[in-house]
Amino acid sequence: MSIIDAKLVRIGISHRADDRIPRLQLDYQGQTYDLVRVVASHKLNLARPVTQQWQQAIEASPNGCLVVSEANHYSLWTPERTATKPTVTAPKQSASSVETRLELQQASIWLVQELWAQWESLLGAKQLLVIADELVALTPALQSRQDLDRLRLLDPFAETKLANWTKSDFEIFDRQLSQIAQHKIGRQFGTELTIEIVQSMPALWQATLAEILEL
Repeated sequence: MSIIDAKLVRIGISHRADDRIPRLQLDYQGQTYDLVRVVASHKLNLARPVTQQWQQAIEASPNGCLVVSEANHYSLWTPERTATKPTVTAPKQSASSVETRLELQQASIWLVQELWAQWESLLGAKQLLVIADELVALTPALQSRQDLDRLRLLDPFAETKLANWTKSDFEIFDRQLSQIAQHKIGRQFGTELTIEIVQSMPALWQATLAEILEL
């Protein structure tokens, strides 16, 4: 197993004839790899179940698997399972191919949590109530402020999908977050802040938001 820096790889969406949905894949030194799982570095503790699952995933992987190191995150990749080399698109083109993928949910949760912390610091608690009402009114999957509060408390790395959220719901939600950032704290600063947050995500999550937010 090799541990490599994310700057040395290219992550995108693969369109293979034997798959009904697109798959995230990685290119490194002419070899293509399939994603197994992502884990936050602070969760790599022997006492945590997620660490045990991570170790089991590595042990079950064939020779030549890669662990990609990013800021505060690791992702496990194995050599592609077919001999047919797929077509991998650049991350900026990939989000349009993503349906209700888990990565879209995870990236959206990360985005709202990070923006929320910034808004609270910059705007204060009273303004957050206004923002919450705007998001609930404009996001079909949010029925109440309590739904938003529950979403903000979720672990972005959780692997249980939100069954009532569609791809469209996430896209609307993410775009509203970006637009509110621009409206509340200024267009340039809001855009720069959103880009900074997205760039701090694992690379595969960045790919799901790049086109949605037109970054």
